[in-house]
Amino acid sequence: HGIHIFGGSFQSASGATTLVGTSGVSSATSHGVLIEGDQTITTIDGDISITGDVPSGATGDSHGIIVETSDPCTSTSGNITMTGNTQSSSGNGLFINGGGVTWTTGTTGTVSFGTSGAYCQGGLSGESHGINFQIDSFDTDGDLIMFGRAGRGAGTSGYGVILATTATTIAGNLNITGDTTDDSNSSRGVSVLAGTTTVTGSGTITLTGTTGANTGGFYGVSFDSGKLVSDTGDITITGTIGTATSPQVGIYMNTVDGIESTSGDIILTGNASGTTG
Repeated sequence: HGIHIFGGSFQSASGATTLVGTSGVSSATSHGVLIEGDQTITTIDGDISITGDVPSGATGDSHGIIVETSDPCTSTSGNITMTGNTQSSSGNGLFINGGGVTWTTGTTGTVSFGTSGAYCQGGLSGESHGINFQIDSFDTDGDLIMFGRAGRGAGTSGYGVILATTATTIAGNLNITGDTTDDSNSSRGVSVLAGTTTVTGSGTITLTGTTGANTGGFYGVSFDSGKLVSDTGDITITGTIGTATSPQVGIYMNTVDGIESTSGDIILTGNASGTTG
């Protein structure tokens, strides 16, 4: 692994904490950054930035960043950014995973998984996802932003962003952008796969999912067993699919109560340009 953190802690008051890990080129599992054990990176008002990369030529099931511990990063007001990319034969750009794993960031700053200029991106084949977010609970007092892109090349069937944390609570705004423009098989831009994501107060929810011009079955944004809930903020969902030849759906709903708002507007826009869909 480029960086392997197991136990202990990093603490800073106002200074920034930056980690950059690049794995080796290996046929074994080798991650850019692996955070596990009882590990916490803590600041008061300093920013935390973690970047993990798996270079081309790696063939193991390797992730750009993988988090398998509770509360990996906490802050009072600093921003937290994680950007993972893998060019291995399979793997997720950013994989936050584990039964019993919970994360309370404590920060009023912005938590970003990827950025508009550097998406989290999956590997070269199989179910390689940009962001795979599946833990028991996540709580933050600021905005949560995600930019995820599925794997690239023939044989991939990844999702840009998977949202499957059992209970997510956000006091700011939620903005998720996922795409599969480099994927050549069945995939989804954004999948609200499981769990309930709640945005409190006047915070808004914005989901944007885009697929590429490919041959498999695609959904721009899909709701399986997951649910989005807002208090007074608007919910805006846009799903766009490319010029593919198999069944395509801009926004796919497979649950009876996937979207709920107490008093905010709900705006759904589905764009299908394929030959079927």
